[in-house]
Amino acid sequence: MEQSKLLDSIGTAQMEGELQTSILTIAKKTSYEMKENSGIEASLSEDDIRDYMSLVIKELKRSN
Repeated sequence: MEQSKLLDSIGTAQMEGELQTSILTIAKKTSYEMKENSGIEASLSEDDIRDYMSLVIKELKRSN
C-alpha cells in the first residue's frame, strides 16, 4: 500500500512538471507572437505564470 502511494506521488509530480513545461512553452510562444504582431508585451513574467500554476494545482488537490 505504501509503495502504491509513493508511485502515485511520483507519477503526479511528473505529470505536474510536464504540464508546467507545456504551459510555459505555450505562454512564451503566445507572448512572442503577441509582441511581434501588436508590439504589446505580456505583463506576466515566467515566475508569475509558475506561481499561478502552483495556485491552481493546490486548489485542484484541495477540491479532490
